[in-house]
Amino acid sequence: MITIEILNISKSKDSYRISNRNKIFKLSLTGHALLAKKGEDVLCAAISALSQTLVLSITKVLHIKQDVSQESGDLRTEIDSNALSEKELNDLILLVSSFIAGVIEIQKQYPDKLTLNLIT
Repeated sequence: MITIEILNISKSKDSYRISNRNKIFKLSLTGHALLAKKGEDVLCAAISALSQTLVLSITKVLHIKQDVSQESGDLRTEIDSNALSEKELNDLILLVSSFIAGVIEIQKQYPDKLTLNLIT
């Protein structure tokens, strides 16, 4: 089972927002889908590609500082949302919203192998 948790984000109608500017934004991905052996698991590959693109885009496109840790089956990033300008915050939300949209579509195909939790 792959579990994705996003802390300090909430959904409002059809959009997302940072729940509290004074809190840390956190993204955590843990686990393995175990659909196939390592290197051949399409679900793990899809989630890995989405999450790696998100983390790289935050750094290389938005130039937002984040604390990232990564090991096999475990990716975490933290961003001090209080330190962001309004534009940086809006850009971050746009990237995270895109990530969430991709995860939700993949989750429809693998509901018993992928969990997404948005925590306010």
